[in-house]
Amino acid sequence: MKPSGLIAVILSASIPSSSFAQAVSASRAGAAAQSSVSGAAGTISVVPSAFGSLTPLPLSAPSMTPGLTPAPGITPTALAAAQAAPSAAQVVGAIPALPAALAPVRAAAAQPLLSQVQVVPAATFVAPSAAKDEAAASKTWTEKLAAMFDGAKKSAEAPALDPSNLKAFVVRHGQPMTEISLEEAAARKGQVRLLTAKNDPSGLSEKNAAQVGSLLGVAAKGKIEQEKLAVDWAPKAAPAATAAPAAEAKAKTSLASKLLWPFREAKFLGKLFKDSLVKPLPSEIFGGLATKTFPLVTSIGVYWAAAGLAHPVALVGLITLSVVQQVFHGFFLKSWNNFQEGLVKARGFNYQMFFNLAYMQGAGTIYRFLTWTANPASVTPPWSVGYWKDMALMSVIGTFFGVLGYNALNALYAKGSIKRWQHSGIQQVRDLCFLLAAPFFASGSMTLFWAIFLFQQSLDLGIALWAGWAKSREIVFVTSAPVAASAEFKAKYPEAGVAIEPPLRQAVKAVFDNPLVRVMTWPARALWKLVRGGKK
Repeated sequence: MKPSGLIAVILSASIPSSSFAQAVSASRAGAAAQSSVSGAAGTISVVPSAFGSLTPLPLSAPSMTPGLTPAPGITPTALAAAQAAPSAAQVVGAIPALPAALAPVRAAAAQPLLSQVQVVPAATFVAPSAAKDEAAASKTWTEKLAAMFDGAKKSAEAPALDPSNLKAFVVRHGQPMTEISLEEAAARKGQVRLLTAKNDPSGLSEKNAAQVGSLLGVAAKGKIEQEKLAVDWAPKAAPAATAAPAAEAKAKTSLASKLLWPFREAKFLGKLFKDSLVKPLPSEIFGGLATKTFPLVTSIGVYWAAAGLAHPVALVGLITLSVVQQVFHGFFLKSWNNFQEGLVKARGFNYQMFFNLAYMQGAGTIYRFLTWTANPASVTPPWSVGYWKDMALMSVIGTFFGVLGYNALNALYAKGSIKRWQHSGIQQVRDLCFLLAAPFFASGSMTLFWAIFLFQQSLDLGIALWAGWAKSREIVFVTSAPVAASAEFKAKYPEAGVAIEPPLRQAVKAVFDNPLVRVMTWPARALWKLVRGGKK
């Protein structure tokens, strides 16, 4: 409290009705109108009516070091000073036993003395936080751009990692899965794969790969691998115990259920494909450019000769479809292999084979139809017998070996025999074959097509034999505690371990279990059973 205010309070309390209290009230009420400030000279003159004029106060700024932001002699504004300094009314109001004669003083003291002072700084003061605010505002567009590609704002540093929330497991083909400590994981010699899930409550993501690698000391052994697991974090409802098994079986075999089967499968395929998508590695992008540029240029040349500018619709359709396939099978190899692995595990080999048959047949039919519209005289249409003669042979043999190649390559990766970049590199060569053969099939150049086709089937057979003979190696999976406790993790990595059946044996067994094949081979199987005396 100012000394003048304290004296006024004491005198007013002792002389409630004196003229001194009225003079103080009048002087405080009219002081704002009689104050004069000299902005040009940098001085302040306060002229209260009751006390006369005061000596002007110099406000010259002190000497400053060159390069620093100048600071004024007095920095508080009227509002800041009013908030910082307590008013006389606040002090007077704290005294409960003052007479009612203090009311004029309280009314006049509601305005602090410093609020009647106008400050003209000698230089503009720049708050230190202003520069930080401007820098943060300038980075807004980069964060928005990062959100477009990654779905979230990029941060300069990876989020904090809590080692106590990490779990490590050793997975090896044919052996039970074992949980180990991070210290034990660092001593292992096998591959280390970081398993993450979207929206993990622990916050573990692929950005923590470097931190996990430093914890395990894998810098000397190579870069840590990254895998993703689709986990449904929604709370699971308790299964209804009153549901009758007979009623459920009847509902599955009802006419409505059969009619809705295509829609259920489309939903299943869409979800599986979405869960299989992963971000391509730089090596996969480079490999896609290296291996898919030549087939893309070849495809454009073949389609240009087959359709040309005289048939722009067919030419644009052929090139567009070719570019889409080249880009997807060039860069998103890991995503496609994840999708194939999900198909065989969820539906079996035959379902996977029929899906790939529909995919390849559909793409081949579209290619052939577009080239036929441009050259109906020289290109066999997709509804002719000659077309389906070649297509049937290609579909039966190609689909079988193609699915075999997918499963064999995934088996090698699951065994730890190859790393992800090797996995993608082999897949690059496999996709190169069928993408290079597609334009020759579409244009009717069957000689070149069959040469590429036979090489691809031989390659897939060789990969399948390799996967059957390859020895398994241990793989260390590092993940968070919530992911390790999820049902999806326990289903994919059960405690009893995973036994990987040789892909070639699995494929042959699945083919003979196919309903169509069983109908065609029924006489041979019946004869074989008769020869063995009723034994299968």
